Amino acid sequence: MEKKCCIVKLSSMKRKYIFLFLCMMAGVAMAGVHSYTNQSVLSDGKFVKVSVKETGVHSISYETLKEWGLQPEKVAVLGYGGAMLTEDFRQHHWDDVPVVPIYMHTGTDGVFNSGDYILFYAQGATAWQWSAQKQWYHTQNPYSDFGYYFLTDQENLQQPQVPLRQLLPYKARHISMHQDLFR
Repeated sequence: MEKKCCIVKLSSMKRKYIFLFLCMMAGVAMAGVHSYTNQSVLSDGKFVKVSVKETGVHSISYETLKEWGLQPEKVAVLGYGGAMLTEDFRQHHWDDVPVVPIYMHTGTDGVFNSGDYILFYAQGATAWQWSAQKQWYHTQNPYSDFGYYFLTDQENLQQPQVPLRQLLPYKARHISMHQDLFR
């Protein structure tokens, strides 16, 4: 038995709608497949929320961590910071709050205890970028004046500890240490 093929003539308006639909479907396919965690790291456990106004390396003492009810030797820092997240969906997006590397200053005894502190790099609400015109420009987050980070002492988090020089996102020429006390 011979099968016959049928040619369907479409109006130009229908062709435009079909073309538009196919372009949208291609865009969805090109956006990539995203996977999501079943449960956020913030869904369980004790967290202390801290705010930062300025971008830079921030310090939290052993004593402060204890005052906040955390086990200082197990502390982990999580957060994005205060800069606006990208609106470009082709770029990588974190599905959950990322863990931030810390430097744990242990003093001369090598044990994290009284008088010691942690350092971590935190992003404030202003992001600075170097442009193609070889100029610095900044973007202020219109939704917040602060960056927020979460501190916890959960056992299941892998807290990366790094040497002091690796805390900064770029190569630093000089690091000076000083202590600011805020109450």
